[in-house]
Amino acid sequence: MAHTAAMERKSVDGLALSEAALPAIGRAFEEGRLTAERLVERCLDRIEAYDRRGPRINAVINLNTEALQRARDLDREREHGGTRGPLHGIPVVVKDTIDVAGMPTTGGFTALAESRPLRDAAAVRRLHDAGAVMLAKVNANDWFGQAPMSASTLGARPSTRTTWTSCRAGRAAARGRRWRRTTRPWAWAPMPAARC
Repeated sequence: MAHTAAMERKSVDGLALSEAALPAIGRAFEEGRLTAERLVERCLDRIEAYDRRGPRINAVINLNTEALQRARDLDREREHGGTRGPLHGIPVVVKDTIDVAGMPTTGGFTALAESRPLRDAAAVRRLHDAGAVMLAKVNANDWFGQAPMSASTLGARPSTRTTWTSCRAGRAAARGRRWRRTTRPWAWAPMPAARC
């Protein structure tokens, strides 16, 4: 735990990574104190420190091997006076039920471990167009209420170690909420969650 506590105190060029909000990161970009490449590197360091070591959260299923190159490309765009908006160079993780081209979309289901979509989901495409860096895919329970791809994740249900709570759908239904889109493949969904 000493290692992770030390990581928590470290900052990204004057910004505490665990506390930095988009406007502060944007100012650091504009002032030249931070680059997208450096930000992605620091996020990868945190994944290593907290997800793979330290408390071993095990929430990250797959890292995007193209993330650093994407960050460098976005830094070059910024150097030439181009910025796509507030998400330019910002690392983003998505749940493992949402398609990112070239990365497995498993929903936590072991049989889909090598399922690699050829194109991005619409939401991912919009994030990409806005300049975001797809950093990783994170844990989701599988279609059968278990998580063989990620059973060791530290979540709200220690007995099963998944990242969901079964009562959320019931509470929403009891309150009369309609769910139009969901990233939970077992919940009510009029469209495949991977296409959201």
